[in-house]
Amino acid sequence: NSPIVLNKIASKYAPSIGFSYSKIDGNIFDGVSIYNPIYKHNKLASKITFRYNPIALLNSTISISKLEIYDFNTTAFKQPIPQDSNSSSGNRSSIKLPLKIKLSHFHLTLLPAVINVVHLHKLVLDVDNLKFDLSDMVCNSADITLDAQTNLSNINQKGKVIDNKYSAKTTLHPNEYLYHYYKLPIRKESLSDIEINFDITRDDIKANIKASATNILQTSDNNEPKEIRVDIDSLDSNVSYIFASKKLNAKSRAIISTPYAKDIKIYNLFEMDKNITYSGDIKAAKI
Repeated sequence: NSPIVLNKIASKYAPSIGFSYSKIDGNIFDGVSIYNPIYKHNKLASKITFRYNPIALLNSTISISKLEIYDFNTTAFKQPIPQDSNSSSGNRSSIKLPLKIKLSHFHLTLLPAVINVVHLHKLVLDVDNLKFDLSDMVCNSADITLDAQTNLSNINQKGKVIDNKYSAKTTLHPNEYLYHYYKLPIRKESLSDIEINFDITRDDIKANIKASATNILQTSDNNEPKEIRVDIDSLDSNVSYIFASKKLNAKSRAIISTPYAKDIKIYNLFEMDKNITYSGDIKAAKI
């Protein structure tokens, strides 16, 4: 249970599966910290800290008080972690497995990474009060917070899980490179933050998207930027997707203003399953 014992155990078994580290301190009951863990010569993180309650195993529960991973390297696992060749399905079937998982606090930060066109500058994920029932495969509860910054947009999300239903509010802040890469004729200063509220269950996804923009369009005239005055006073879109039927439904309502007409109301309905259906309507009170 002391750091000396932990170091002896780790130094004996870790090299056989390709793991190493610079330092281990703490103990099982108060928490263990592993510094600079390395797998197959790839650094996994700068620090991993965890603390769990072994007594909870008596109640068939894996209870982790804290799991924190700092500067996780997403490119580290180029090869799968080897499995124990001495294990057999017969041996595993005789072991009583825990039926519940309880995680009081999980904290994760990632190193900057490049995934195709996306440059991830920062990602911080926190999960609190997670309870998972393995017998029914139900996540009973969890509080989730995400803060990410990329070259395309910044993302902030706060969500909650209750009995396998995840409800969250997400705020997207588009960055200038998004318009440049996709050659969008949009002024980067025009868009406000985009708000997305969504629910995810085993059966479907439902999302509500709200946005607005001022003087949104921009074109080039003799290589000089030229603005076209179009305001999106409000955009409200409801999107749903049903997994079983693979049906997508999107309803959008927008109010647009130009120098020539105010309060132009636009309605769109898009449906897709085996067929694609679209309908829309535009109304202008005065031109």
